[in-house]
Amino acid sequence: MKNSLTLILLFFIPFNSTSTRYSPTIDGSVSKVVVYQINSEWNERNTIKNLSGLRGCKYVYGYLEDQPDVFKEKIKSVPAVFITNDGKIVYKYQAGLSMVPTIGYKEIQAEVNKAKLK
Repeated sequence: MKNSLTLILLFFIPFNSTSTRYSPTIDGSVSKVVVYQINSEWNERNTIKNLSGLRGCKYVYGYLEDQPDVFKEKIKSVPAVFITNDGKIVYKYQAGLSMVPTIGYKEIQAEVNKAKLK
């Protein structure tokens, strides 16, 4: 089940995203850590801000409406954040019934830093 969600994230989200950012690591290579943020167009005001400034990762933003049905079924609430390292999900967050995020840039950057150590 995790593998299928990972495959969906890796193959569908980048093609339907509205914002991507590559952050080279110190040695100049592209990071293997990817942060995906999924939200709905109608919930845009509750997008977690400034994630395009995350360091040491690639950032991808996409709309839930643009994703395949099999992926939509996995998302219970938006915004949702998934962090992958080498294609494996190492962190996931979904806002809950309020659809207002309770985490921000600093918490996600801390999770990215943890993911880089794995």
